[in-house]
Amino acid sequence: MKKELLSEYLKYVPQDFFLSNIAISTVAVKFKQRIFWLPITFKPRQKGANSINIRKIIRIGINAITDFIKINRLLKRNTIKK
Repeated sequence: MKKELLSEYLKYVPQDFFLSNIAISTVAVKFKQRIFWLPITFKPRQKGANSINIRKIIRIGINAITDFIKINRLLKRNTIKK
């Protein structure tokens, strides 16, 4: 992604957004940018336990939904120059 386009997209992403890469991808899709998606895979956890418990996951999900609503409102009010 060109830095000029990324700079424009970042205007729509809250600074404390937990998954900013997802928000940037969402904005790019919203503005019909050509995207080349690559599949990724993860190896199973070898040791230790997940550090994020279900309460934390739910809180992150609620915050993400709230942030996506804010992003969507901003996108409806503004346009990005292509």
